[in-house]
Amino acid sequence: MVPLAQKCVAVTIPMVFLTWMYSYTRSSPVSLPVVDVAAQDPWAVEDYVKGPPTKYFKDNLRNDTLYVTGFGDAGWTNDVMTFWNLVYIAMLTNRVPIIPPHVPGHLPWEAGTFRFGDIFDVPRFRRELGMPIIEWADVKTDEAWNDIGCWSPFATASKEGQPRYGPMMKAVKLDPSFTPTPENSNLWKERQTHSTFWGLAELGWPEERERGIKHKLPLPNSSQKTIYPDHQVLCFDFLYWVVNNAQYEWEKDHHPAWRLVGKHLHFNPKMVSLAENTLRDMWQLSAHESIPPFISVHVRHGDFEVFCDYKDLPVEKCYAPVSAFAQAVDEVRAELKQRKNIDVQRVIVTSDEVDPLWWSQIRAREKDGWYFLDDVAIQENHGPWYPMILDVVVQSMGTGFVGTSMSTMSMIALKRVREWNDGVGKMITWGEK
Repeated sequence: MVPLAQKCVAVTIPMVFLTWMYSYTRSSPVSLPVVDVAAQDPWAVEDYVKGPPTKYFKDNLRNDTLYVTGFGDAGWTNDVMTFWNLVYIAMLTNRVPIIPPHVPGHLPWEAGTFRFGDIFDVPRFRRELGMPIIEWADVKTDEAWNDIGCWSPFATASKEGQPRYGPMMKAVKLDPSFTPTPENSNLWKERQTHSTFWGLAELGWPEERERGIKHKLPLPNSSQKTIYPDHQVLCFDFLYWVVNNAQYEWEKDHHPAWRLVGKHLHFNPKMVSLAENTLRDMWQLSAHESIPPFISVHVRHGDFEVFCDYKDLPVEKCYAPVSAFAQAVDEVRAELKQRKNIDVQRVIVTSDEVDPLWWSQIRAREKDGWYFLDDVAIQENHGPWYPMILDVVVQSMGTGFVGTSMSTMSMIALKRVREWNDGVGKMITWGEK
């Protein structure tokens, strides 16, 4: 095995950042000698575990390696953002991130879990970041529940004041005993949900860990065991709300977890191929024909209805009308023509709306080149996860994008279209009379 730190000469922007960063951090868990990185896969999973998955995770961890893990429970898109944050904390602490599976928060539990690497291109992710990425399925089996000591940023930062127990822990059969993080890990002294990256990352070093557990006692897990936070596996309950120095920082273009992590997380080639084939079938293209440029649209409704209720607005006056999205599509089309000299005729609409009357408005625009994916057929042919997965893959493939303000799915799709495709886009506001 080549130690993690010996591979830090990978020529990527994130690793340039890391190599610079290590020069001023406190003593890092791993040293940084330089070796040749010309090997085919210098970040192979087998270099960071002892062997095949074991019944108990500790039996498969290398004694010379430190790890970090964390969990999400905020809907699929927000869980992906949580994984960005986990990997960014791994960068800051020079640890190997262990990523949980995707869980069916939007589906019945019977739909099953999905491995991170079955949706995303993990080998490419590792190469672009220049660091190892492993999954819990690489570490342990689901034969037995394992006890683990974890930190709880949520217990310290949220108004609830309790740890966040979520389905990802159930999926990997971990039974955590949580210790609230120190108050200085919060963005502010008041409980406003947000923790900071460095406020959590510093707990990966012995000095700050000892200081943290001096004033906080671990809470019992479901087996009534109290376990102090593990040092080898730095573990957190809920990493969605972690920022650098501002609330809702992920909405900004400078957000470090996007710039250094998220933009490198591309979709698994099998998922891209499936999305391309779905579009070819819809547009009756041969396997040899290129996918024509299109504008992807995401109209978020669903649980946004609660915001309408809060403002005492009926949904028909609260949600932006289809005409507002059509106007934005025309504006994006014009900008693409002006900036890139591209004539984009096709539009693909994705939405969580289930009202047939609303969808009839989309069908009425078919003459204008508007299309939508057949979610019923996709689910019948591929399974319950795939309508959502293909929606987000197709959104990312657009030359232009129009999304819904306040939707993190729209926000990420817009970032991907701009970063990956040099595209343009707009967000539609709603919730006002």
